[in-house]
Amino acid sequence: MAGLTKTEDSTTISGKTIVTWVCTTKTTTGTDTFVVPDGVSEVDYLVIAGGGSGACCPNTAGGGGGAGGNRSGTSLSVSGSISVKVGSGGSGVTASSGSYAGNNGDNSFFGDIIAHGGGYGGKWTSNGGNGGCGAGGGYTGLGGDSDYLSPKEGYDGGNGFPDGGSGAGGGGGHGAVGANGTTTNGGKGGAGSASSITGSSVLRGGGGGGSIYTGTAGSGGTGGGGAGAYNGNATAGTDNLGGGGGATGGETGTSMTSGRGGSGVVIIVYDNTPRATGNNFGGVSFGSANMMEV
Repeated sequence: MAGLTKTEDSTTISGKTIVTWVCTTKTTTGTDTFVVPDGVSEVDYLVIAGGGSGACCPNTAGGGGGAGGNRSGTSLSVSGSISVKVGSGGSGVTASSGSYAGNNGDNSFFGDIIAHGGGYGGKWTSNGGNGGCGAGGGYTGLGGDSDYLSPKEGYDGGNGFPDGGSGAGGGGGHGAVGANGTTTNGGKGGAGSASSITGSSVLRGGGGGGSIYTGTAGSGGTGGGGAGAYNGNATAGTDNLGGGGGATGGETGTSMTSGRGGSGVVIIVYDNTPRATGNNFGGVSFGSANMMEV
């Protein structure tokens, strides 16, 4: 197991085992191989990718990072050995002048179930990056896209103010689009979504807040999105939740750092008493699946 920490919990949910993988070093992607225990034929799953980082624009405004994509479902047929990867978040950007886009988050996967990294925050007049959740557009840029993925993993980023006002867009989250920037505010990050796969409800996948040239930066989306900043350092997305990083911007030209994206997570749950199952094909096959919640 390279770069991951794995935990197994057979007490929280009666009759079930919860297996969780997270990045050991939150800025480094990790991998593992899961050997399916004897008698286990199906798992429920939650796969979340790393969030994108926000843009760094010391002399203007940039978009917040998109949350890492979200894949979840039940009754996934499994057998043999299955590859596991947990993506780290995109790294933050430091600058004292100019305008710089953020960085995409890394993908996560459990076998063939792939969640795509969150998009990078758009700089100045540029669009936000596409990803599992799209990132916020820069000063006058458009929000990044998430709808090109099937099944859907999240929502698009918000737009910058179209007339070159002041605020950049917020990053998209698992549960909502990022807000558009306005003349006085950077866009708020899109809200995350809740899952109870571990026995209690947890919000994950909030988008990062957009920055602003002059005014109030956008807050991070609920579920781990990092807040944007005005003339200062932005907040990172929350690790193990795949939150998007906040963007930074302003008008002073001083050194500032955008928020890095939060690392992702992979969680599976299986019965301690084996379930009956149908056919499986080459390690994994699909039962029922949805984007938001197990």
